[in-house]
Amino acid sequence: MKHAAKIGMLALVLLSGLASASVAPTAGEPWVTDFEAARVRARSEGKHLLIDFTGSDWCGYCKKLHKELYDKPAFLKRAQESYVLVELDFPRRTAQAKDLRRQNQALQQEHDVRGFPTLLLMTPDGRVYTRREGFPRAGAHNLERRVYELGDQRLVLGQAFAVFDDPERDAASRLQAAATLVETLGNDTPADIAGVLVDLDPADARGLRARLALQGFEQDFSGGGRTPDFAAMERALLKLADQTPTVTTLGDYHAWRALALAQTKRIEEAQAALLRAQELETSAELLEWVAAMVDAARVKAER
Repeated sequence: MKHAAKIGMLALVLLSGLASASVAPTAGEPWVTDFEAARVRARSEGKHLLIDFTGSDWCGYCKKLHKELYDKPAFLKRAQESYVLVELDFPRRTAQAKDLRRQNQALQQEHDVRGFPTLLLMTPDGRVYTRREGFPRAGAHNLERRVYELGDQRLVLGQAFAVFDDPERDAASRLQAAATLVETLGNDTPADIAGVLVDLDPADARGLRARLALQGFEQDFSGGGRTPDFAAMERALLKLADQTPTVTTLGDYHAWRALALAQTKRIEEAQAALLRAQELETSAELLEWVAAMVDAARVKAER
């Protein structure tokens, strides 16, 4: 149900110091602060890192995220099965050891963290594969589910990144690894993967760059809290097809285009786009919703 949060949202619109920090978590201290020690431990235990950039004594959304997710016993128990939890705090009123502050600032600069809270999911080798900034618009429960899903896939992700990031591996192996990453990560797929795919698959025969491009489009047009500009949506889809022609082999592309066309009162074109989406592999949830929107637009136009 990868489109559930997007569809629901759019439908509503339309309608202590570093030295003393304990690396091994205890019942009262599940979050650790020594980043390098956490990496060593994650590698030895076959886990990944969940990193929380936070402002514990001043950031309202950081406090809210901790209250609704990070501090909940059920989350801590489940998350620690897959991750070593690392807290990188940036307090304004609370004293902090110089070494700890220096470490956190260096990591903030390395990962270009500009706001709080920011969540990073990372392999022990330092490969960031998920980045979430701010309090999740779809709610903490959706973030929780995603953290668990990716945690369960950590071995698959680690193996795929090991192959994809190795320039000595043959192109076919790296391309297959990229397919695994795109399939597993979806909208969380790191942006640099698309750039490498230009060299690995110039014609985009596997359609991986098309999928990434469409995912970016979906984020732009289905995640806001205001009425979308459907004419702009249609222009963006056409531009996407010019830049990445293989995107037109994706059913979801035609479903979104049907929505844009219907909302701009081009009913016949919308019905044709919907038919094309039905012929291709399309998210059933998205297809059902768009079909209803196209039909509603047709009925309104016939009045």
